[in-house]
Amino acid sequence: MMVHEEERRASLGVTEFAQFRLGPRGGRNEAGGLWRMRTGLAWHQQIQQADEAASSAVSSEIPISGLWLQDGWSLHLHGRIDQVEETQEGWTLREIKTLGQRLPRPASELRAAYPAYFCQLAAYVRLARVLPAFRGLPVRGELIFVEISEGLRQVIALEPGDEDLFDEQAATVSAFLNERRDASERRKCLSFAPAFEAFRPEQVRALDELSEKSARARVILLEAPTGFGKTGLVLQHALGQLRDGMFEHVIYCTGKSTGQLQVDRQLRRMAESPEALRTLVFRNRAEHAIATALHTCDATGGSCSEGIEEAWARSGIVPWELWSEGQPDLERVRLLGARTGVCPYEISKSLLPHADVWVGDYNYVFSPWHQQVFLESTGFDAAKTLLIVDEAHNLASRVAALFSFGETAAGAQHLLGNLRYLDTSPKFLALGEQWADLLESLRPREALDMSTEYEIADVLEQLAKTVYTERLPWDELPPATAESLHRLPRLHAIMAAEGLDRLCWCPNRGELRVSCLDAAGEIASKLESFGQSLLMSATLSPLEDFCAETGLEPAAVTTIRAGAPWRDNAYTVAVDARVDTRLNARARHYETTAATVEALCAADSRPTAVFFPSYQYAETIRTYLAQLAPQLVVAMQPRGVDLNGQLHFIEESLLCAHAVFFVLGSGFSEGIDELGGRIGQAMVVGPALPEVNAEQKARLARFDHLGRPEAFRRVYQLPAMRKINQALGRLVRGPGQHARVLLHCRRFADPSYQRLLDPVFLPGETISTPTQLADWLSAPVE
Repeated sequence: MMVHEEERRASLGVTEFAQFRLGPRGGRNEAGGLWRMRTGLAWHQQIQQADEAASSAVSSEIPISGLWLQDGWSLHLHGRIDQVEETQEGWTLREIKTLGQRLPRPASELRAAYPAYFCQLAAYVRLARVLPAFRGLPVRGELIFVEISEGLRQVIALEPGDEDLFDEQAATVSAFLNERRDASERRKCLSFAPAFEAFRPEQVRALDELSEKSARARVILLEAPTGFGKTGLVLQHALGQLRDGMFEHVIYCTGKSTGQLQVDRQLRRMAESPEALRTLVFRNRAEHAIATALHTCDATGGSCSEGIEEAWARSGIVPWELWSEGQPDLERVRLLGARTGVCPYEISKSLLPHADVWVGDYNYVFSPWHQQVFLESTGFDAAKTLLIVDEAHNLASRVAALFSFGETAAGAQHLLGNLRYLDTSPKFLALGEQWADLLESLRPREALDMSTEYEIADVLEQLAKTVYTERLPWDELPPATAESLHRLPRLHAIMAAEGLDRLCWCPNRGELRVSCLDAAGEIASKLESFGQSLLMSATLSPLEDFCAETGLEPAAVTTIRAGAPWRDNAYTVAVDARVDTRLNARARHYETTAATVEALCAADSRPTAVFFPSYQYAETIRTYLAQLAPQLVVAMQPRGVDLNGQLHFIEESLLCAHAVFFVLGSGFSEGIDELGGRIGQAMVVGPALPEVNAEQKARLARFDHLGRPEAFRRVYQLPAMRKINQALGRLVRGPGQHARVLLHCRRFADPSYQRLLDPVFLPGETISTPTQLADWLSAPVE
């Protein structure tokens, strides 16, 4: 749908018009629908060819396009009618629709089940009656329903009551367009509170620079330290852009729940009311799920589409009116779903076209499997949208993970077991057996040979085609099996993508791993599709490396670096060169590491944060501490907890623990901002270099031409030091705060590591003995 609010006109296809909904749309799952589409197309062509051969008065695929005036809007409707026949009485227009159900069926039942089909035909009939090509002669319509398995036909003539569907649909579309126009006018009057009660000088400078440079930039990189106020600053800028009509929507992407909730809190503080500034924090399907008397969600959403249009019609939900009752947050949407029987996830999706600011995960923009939720939302136009990417230093690795996958022989056999005794195409079963046998034949290798890789790509291509074209028992499949089938075309798409640098390898017998080594092209093309993209982080540097990872040309991006003078002397840092934390050497130093944690805890009454490269390492040191200093309370970052669990852990630990153990790169070390000013000292137990495996070796090989040191820097050192910069940056988040930091490994004395540290974390001292450590801990903070 193309909309021009100022001129009160819109253009959309007849099918889009007939299927338009203010709320969710029911439908079959993707792959089953594609198989039916292919088979249905074959029936279309067979019927059209036979009818044209039988009568010269019959024509197929005739374009029909015209204007329809509705409530002050000019709707340009366009499409192709399946069949037109000129008769002595006038014209007969026909639409051909294939069904999986047995025919014939009562006409009333078909009308109730497929109102969009009758609306589509009614639209063509209404347009034809006013178009000169039909010479003012009477126009009638017929729907030809075709049983997809046998080709049996049932013809239902269009009645006056069916044409009422067209009038109702035109009124629905115009209501949406009026709301959209009202929203545009509302944004012009948008008033919002400043991001901060008082702006620091560095924030004023950064905001002025952002306002100045955004007028002529498509891609902006904003690097500012943790605690600078990037979120508030960027939202202040973005809301101004909305008010000035530069964009229709703002999408704020971040990879962690904590970041999304921080944005939500900031927006609530800035908005005069939920209705004045409509925001939506879009959570994933699992978080929306409910199990109530009226509706129970499943993991894949399969059950959520059953009867959803009827439930929506009964619910009385008007999406844009929800903001007038307060912010439609996740809990409120779940309660609304429980009360109405409409899947909460679908309710949130229905809110997207009416929200000004969308806050969500990277997946909804960059994942080919999830991006349709945002990018195919009704009326969405990326060219009129400002995209904000927070924590952008994680973007390259996150997108690469989206284009990676793993499959096992056991999983393939399980899928076959669920299909073998159902009405499944023999061709698909044979290919499934071939796929399972191919996976079973794999043996551990750091890189599969090209012939095996070609064979994998070939079998996946055939499987993807059969999912589209062969008979599969979709209506009888459990959700997990249906999802496994949906994966096959996706896996084929990854294997077939020419712009992706990937590695096919086998970590264990019968296990395939396909790892995307570089998704820069995918990232760059997506960023370029938006009206403007603003990427921000505290750790974008080195910018040349970041641009290479994201496919951006350094000369084509606008960079803003914002400093914070209050950070210059906020850290007292030393390298503890007494230990070597490399995997093959760390066991010799476990006692020293534990004793060092004890010494740090004794030096300050506030808790000590200790950052480890892995859970196993942290657990080992906690065991040693229990023997060495049983009086110390050590809080260990839990695994797999939700956001509320993370926040509870932080608050409880800061109150009760002497030492809090974190794992570098996790949501705790990068996404929790509660540590600022509440942690007196921190210890980083070695640089958290990525695991040495086939994937990392392949990444090294990609940079062989740069020499071994530079390849090692890019693949191992840069990701590790970014994690450390992120973690340490959260210890000081405002003027007057200070932290003492011990870099606990002799590798931190190496210039190649120090060059990748934020300058404020550069060590001022190297410790070689216990006495030096004691002196450093007892020295007053400058």
